[in-house]
Amino acid sequence: MLAAKKSVSMRQSVIVSLCEKVENQEANDPLLKETINSYTHVLYLGIASIRVLFKIQSCGDNQDL
Repeated sequence: MLAAKKSVSMRQSVIVSLCEKVENQEANDPLLKETINSYTHVLYLGIASIRVLFKIQSCGDNQDL
């Protein structure tokens, strides 16, 4: 779980850096826009998978077999 959180944190810092570059270039670079979109998509997928893992883990903790 720690590795997943670290990975998400690294992606967030990359997105912030790319957003700053876009602001500096007035968002005229289509390749830069596409890169930000793909990183954002990966970030959302990572967050969703972490949420699913936590839900699966909490469901397993509450059940007595």
